[in-house]
Formats: sequence, C-alpha cells, structure tokens
Amino acid sequence: MIIQTPIAANTIHDQGLFFLPAGTDKAFVAPVLKTTVEVEVEGVFVTTVVRQHFLNPTNEWLEAVYLFPLPDGSSVERLRMKIGNRFVEGKIEEKITAEKIYDEAKKKGKKTSLVSKTKANIFRTNVANIGPSEVVSIEILYQDRVLLKDGEYIFRLPTVLAPRFIEEQQFEKIM
Repeated sequence: MIIQTPIAANTIHDQGLFFLPAGTDKAFVAPVLKTTVEVEVEGVFVTTVVRQHFLNPTNEWLEAVYLFPLPDGSSVERLRMKIGNRFVEGKIEEKITAEKIYDEAKKKGKKTSLVSKTKANIFRTNVANIGPSEVVSIEILYQDRVLLKDGEYIFRLPTVLAPRFIEEQQFEKIM
C-alpha cells in the first residue's frame, strides 16, 4: 500500500516528481522506484548522469512536475524521459510557443513534457498524461566543473531544494 500525503503545491522543498491532481492546489510525492547517479571526472570537468524512476500509484491520469537542483554554473546537456512504454524527446522552441504546444498536446491526451528553468540552479519539467500505474523514468545529464580550494578538489551533488536557499515566494514561481 502506498500512502499519498498531500502537500501544498507551493511548499515543495525537495527534488523529485510531484503529482498535481486536477482541480486541487495539493500535490503528492511520486513513489521513487530507483535512483542511480554516475559521475565522471576528467581534469576539472564533471559529467553527471542521474536516472530516476517513479510510479503513478493511482488509478487516474495525472500531470506531474519534476524538480531537480543543479550545481551553480552547471549546464544540462540532455534530458530523456520515458512514460510507460513511450519515450518523450524534446524539441527546443520559444517559451510561448513551447507552452502552447504543451497545453495542446495535454488537452489531446498525449504524453508530453515542458522543460523550463526557474532559477539558475533549479531544473523543472512538467509532464502530462501519466497513466494509472505507469512508470516515469527520467535521465538528466549535466556538465559542471570541480572547484579547487586550498589545494583540494571539491565536487558537489545537490539533492535537495533547501528552503534556506529559496525564499517561499520563489516556490510559488517554481510550481
């Protein structure tokens, strides 16, 4: 049995996939089936691949938002998403055009996603039409640099959108 604890959509302080049931301002955390992280360091350059697998534990078609913190100064090179047995591949469009395409595909019941950047270090993807009991697999690959401080190399892998770094008003903009 999976327990769904509703939370206010504008108070999410973590990374992961959050389902947004229609007609409510509450969200709930998608159950995580598996997470893997691969890190490759070459000199001062770091390539990180994070793979996460989530489950829609309901009998409803849902929309979700995926949030992932990035190190400051990093850049996303690739996002791959699989919803059920369908792959969703991105196409870069102007923001207004991309939002229109997403809304139209969502209304038609198509599996679709919309990637946006809320802040320099927060990666956001909206995902529409996740079917009952479907698995959502997300792979994000990003590039970064290690820091050199006092003769030591420092690597940071953020995993939480900490409230001390993000003001409450900014969470409303994220969600």
